[in-house]
Amino acid sequence: MNKKELAKIEAASKNYLHTIEGVQNGHLDYDYGYRCIQNHLTTSLCNTLGFFTGMVSEEALKLPKSKRTKEHAYGMTRLAKDLIAIENPTIDKIKDIILGPNAKYNLTTSEENMILRSNNQDYSTISKLTKI
Repeated sequence: MNKKELAKIEAASKNYLHTIEGVQNGHLDYDYGYRCIQNHLTTSLCNTLGFFTGMVSEEALKLPKSKRTKEHAYGMTRLAKDLIAIENPTIDKIKDIILGPNAKYNLTTSEENMILRSNNQDYSTISKLTKI
């Protein structure tokens, strides 16, 4: 992970802390709080190369790079809910969770991504993952 990505994680963790505290203190709605975090995780934070596992499905390899789908095995909704549930949240605790294994992604086809979502992330239901 490069310095720019780490700086983004630091800034996001500070913002997430305010959201988490707001939800935990009853000042923000739970659904609003976790959706804000989930959306940011998915679209801005955990979609850089630093979070890429290096694994691509065989079917995705047949597609142009621009058509491959970033597939988070753990799911950013679940990760956002984990962040909201942190006891005594701190910036460091938030960063540790984000930098852990659950924010990583593989590349699949969009169809395979939907298959995984519908099958509890069971990778035996899609084409084999290959290290690139």
